[in-house]
Amino acid sequence: MCLAANVLILNPASGGGYIMEKWPEIKRSLQGLDYTTFITERPGHAEEIAMEAVNNGAEYVICAGEDGTLNEVIQAMVGTNTTLVPISAGTGSDFIRSSPLYNGIITSLMRNHSKRRIDCGLVRYNGGDRYFLNVLEIGFGASLMMRVNAVKNKGGKNVPFMSILREIWDLKYYDMTVGLSHGTEDIRSPEIMIANGRYSHGGMKTSPGSVIDDGMLDVHIIKDIGMIRMLANLTNFRNGRYVKKRSVRNMVLKNISVGGDPAPIQADGEVLGTTPAMISVVPESLYVLSDS
Repeated sequence: MCLAANVLILNPASGGGYIMEKWPEIKRSLQGLDYTTFITERPGHAEEIAMEAVNNGAEYVICAGEDGTLNEVIQAMVGTNTTLVPISAGTGSDFIRSSPLYNGIITSLMRNHSKRRIDCGLVRYNGGDRYFLNVLEIGFGASLMMRVNAVKNKGGKNVPFMSILREIWDLKYYDMTVGLSHGTEDIRSPEIMIANGRYSHGGMKTSPGSVIDDGMLDVHIIKDIGMIRMLANLTNFRNGRYVKKRSVRNMVLKNISVGGDPAPIQADGEVLGTTPAMISVVPESLYVLSDS
């Protein structure tokens, strides 16, 4: 791999191909910068490219892709001096909504070496370890992601909405043992959300109070509320007001463990495996381009 001081990783499938429509605009926004472009060809390829970029001393890794591509890239970047430059690729770019970066001023920020450290989450689960930027979900959200991905692969239309309705119809509850700062608790829940960033699922305000550099994770546990109330609260889940409901338990923690019934896990839109899992914050572990 022949590298410039900066590497751009492009996932051509991001945004259902929207990223390729935006590609001329992206190139104009980076005009005058020295960078090498690599196009991903398979799952895991973005992580491989980022790892080689880091090992070769790249100053910036520019990621043109959705959150799944970003998630791959950060696996190679956490704890290094290489700076992440995320570029939005459509509705699935939830990290951009939480980050202190605006696409229109990328070139000037890179020339001025403007960057800051942010936190990442880390999950150790039945299958391995994984960093995440935005939101990790146990239960409903992970099952929903599996359903969405399956329908997308078949070319289905109205994927998110219909998948949500079907997942609520098949709503499953998990008997979980949750380890908190004061000890363990047994809970029954369809969903636990553990957030570093504010958004997930294409703009859903999953954790409206989260801050990506406060050294903490925001935890939202949905209680045993039933299918009808889940349906009635769809709007509140999208705008973030659900966290104010009595059916939701909110906490701010540095780490949390989840055991009990095996429940699926997704992080940054990537389905990982199942519980048991230990989730913790890794403070100030990633450099990102920033205007503040």
